[in-house]
Amino acid sequence: MTSLLTEDVLVRGNTDLMYLSLVTTPAVRWGARSRLAHTLTEGLQRAGIVSARAHAGSEGIFVTATWRSDPRAVDELVARLHSWRETFADNMIAPASPPTSPAELITALTFDADDETDPTEGELTSILTTLSFDVVVGGGDCESALRSARDRICDVVNTAVENGVKPKRETARRTPRRPDVTTRRWAQVPVRSSWVRWYRFIDPPTDPGERLARSLVNVAFGGVYGSHLVDCVRGQRGLSYSPQSTLLQRDGRHLLVVDVQTTPGDEDACDDAIRTALDQFAHRKLTRPSMVDAARYLIGRTIVDRDSLQSAVDERAAIYEGSLDSALDTTGSPEDLLARAGVDTLTRTVETMYEPDGFGAVVLSPDRSNGKWVEL
Repeated sequence: MTSLLTEDVLVRGNTDLMYLSLVTTPAVRWGARSRLAHTLTEGLQRAGIVSARAHAGSEGIFVTATWRSDPRAVDELVARLHSWRETFADNMIAPASPPTSPAELITALTFDADDETDPTEGELTSILTTLSFDVVVGGGDCESALRSARDRICDVVNTAVENGVKPKRETARRTPRRPDVTTRRWAQVPVRSSWVRWYRFIDPPTDPGERLARSLVNVAFGGVYGSHLVDCVRGQRGLSYSPQSTLLQRDGRHLLVVDVQTTPGDEDACDDAIRTALDQFAHRKLTRPSMVDAARYLIGRTIVDRDSLQSAVDERAAIYEGSLDSALDTTGSPEDLLARAGVDTLTRTVETMYEPDGFGAVVLSPDRSNGKWVEL
């Protein structure tokens, strides 16, 4: 198993690879972060770090790379990162780009209730040149070598070009805004399968117990095969192969989303099925066997997710980035998880989050709507 030596160094034997994650949290929204991430990726490619990619996370930006962990390879990586960092002031900021997949498009439509003005290219360049990074590394079983590599990388990527001054990290966060009115929208786009999404903006969890309760209830409703949503949409009506519900977060906003991909022409039937599934779930009493099954699945899923060193590095980076307050604690038996979540919190989660009223909805379809939706 992967062991946590410090907050930013993970070690496991029998590998000569080093997994690297750089995390930065500029105080700009997701669209601007995407442009910065694209710019960073282009710079990494020019610097010869071809395995590296930068992408916008829910709260910040991740730069991930895989590299050999032997001393000579680390020397080369540090030199290339230094070259990459020195060119920040000379980079042309990547232009804004439209969504390139149905998943990106429907997520953009879900989060688009935002009227902030995008930073100018000059403002983004200024932000880029003063980025400061948290550094997470994982790799082979030589702890001292990993620590040395981490310290050298941290020094390189956090050294500003001008005067050798380490940039001050920007920590201000914008206040999230939730839409006042739920909407039902339809976008006609050239897709093969239609996509129906219901979404609800929710308050952030107040403590680890509430976060655990939300994860458990999500599994029971639609987070796994055999859940209530799957039974209602797939088992009873045959409308979709893999409907699912997910807890999402971006720019401080938290959502519960219900996704169903279906055959064009079945969008309204899926819409009705989602409403029925939510209504039934919100008014049914949680049974202990169903929640034990949800806890058992969550424990197993967490073990699988953390089994690889890369996933362990990614989780630690997500905590730095802010999309995770802390690693989800799934230690103990299924009964232990239910006790930590609490019966009252589990019940309140169902009653407040799964009532159909209060959800917005958006559809991607190759066809026009039948008039029940607001056409985009």
